[in-house]
Amino acid sequence: MFEEMAQTTRLEKMVFFHRSVEFVDSEILSKAFNNLEDLVVNLSDLPFSNDQINGIFKQMSMKTKLKKLEILTYQYPDLWDFSFISPNILAKAIKNLQEVYMTDIVFSNSQICNIFETLARNDGNVILDLGHCDISNVPQELLEEVVEKLEPNSFVRKIKLRILQLCEESVKQLKYRIEEVDSEHREVIEDIQNIRREGKRMRTAALKAKGFIFLPSHGVSVFYQKTKYSSRSSYLRYSRHLKHPTFWRHLKLKNHVNDCKMI
Repeated sequence: MFEEMAQTTRLEKMVFFHRSVEFVDSEILSKAFNNLEDLVVNLSDLPFSNDQINGIFKQMSMKTKLKKLEILTYQYPDLWDFSFISPNILAKAIKNLQEVYMTDIVFSNSQICNIFETLARNDGNVILDLGHCDISNVPQELLEEVVEKLEPNSFVRKIKLRILQLCEESVKQLKYRIEEVDSEHREVIEDIQNIRREGKRMRTAALKAKGFIFLPSHGVSVFYQKTKYSSRSSYLRYSRHLKHPTFWRHLKLKNHVNDCKMI
């Protein structure tokens, strides 16, 4: 039967239950299945080998008449592991279909990402239901792209829920970062205030230093020595010494109070 189906067949749909196919050559079986338009297989009752499953999807990726594929187990969590299939082959095979239902199949993260990337670039929309597959490690951007190419169903709702969770996590991380920046900003303001207070103490110490007049400037402390002609009762700007100083020196502001004491 499978040899004839591999050549040509008028059969469009096949529902496979309670049959043994381990004796069928994988190439013949893959061509026979891909000559159908609608295939339903229950893996709980069919002992497919990995070579047969791999051959079916490899043929599907190259040439197929299939439009709908449904692979079931009916015994969750009796999940079948399809991670041995090449991600590129699996993605190309699913791209060639219109409806795919593999709700109880385990896929690797690279397989899921390849499927989503391929479908996101596809022109038309498809019906895809990967059921219990793990999408927790799929990037948010890829989920947002592929969800626009899928027809609404329970799996699409699962993807949208995951997108919402990732958005909430991003908001929490952003809020935490804002709090960190705000804390750093407060520390900078406190440092500026400390510098201003230190500058004020330095100016006060300079004014009290015997025989010196202090004139503040940006980044440099300027000290002029008074002479006997300087007015001690007048404000600094009225001192005659400011017009004709005998000598002066510039000190960089490192430790203002200590600099004033050392002069």
